[in-house]
Amino acid sequence: MVSDLARAEFASVMALRVRTQRMDESAAREAFAKLDAWVAAAALPAKLENGDVLLAERFLRRLDMTLRTQDAMHIALALRLGASLATFDARMAGSARGLGAVVLEG
Repeated sequence: MVSDLARAEFASVMALRVRTQRMDESAAREAFAKLDAWVAAAALPAKLENGDVLLAERFLRRLDMTLRTQDAMHIALALRLGASLATFDARMAGSARGLGAVVLEG
C-alpha cells in the first residue's frame, strides 16, 4: 500500500530538490512518472481519513515520543489498515513499535 500522504511527501521532496537546484525539473517529472507507474502496477492506494488524523494527534499529545506529525499520521493509517509500516527512520520505527504497529525490518 502507498498512502496519499506518502505521495504528497514524495512530491514535497521533489519540489524542494528542484527549488534548491539539486535536481532539474525533467528529472523530478521522471521521478513522479516512475512513482506513479510503480504505484499503479504494484501497490494499493491507502487513503488518509479524519480518524487517522485524530489518532495521530493522540499520539503526539502523549509527549513521550519524538514523532513528527507526518510520521504519526503514517503510523495511525498503518494501524487502522492492519498494515506493516516501512521506514528508514529508526526513531519513527521505535515509536511505531511502541504504539503497536508492525514495522518491516530492512
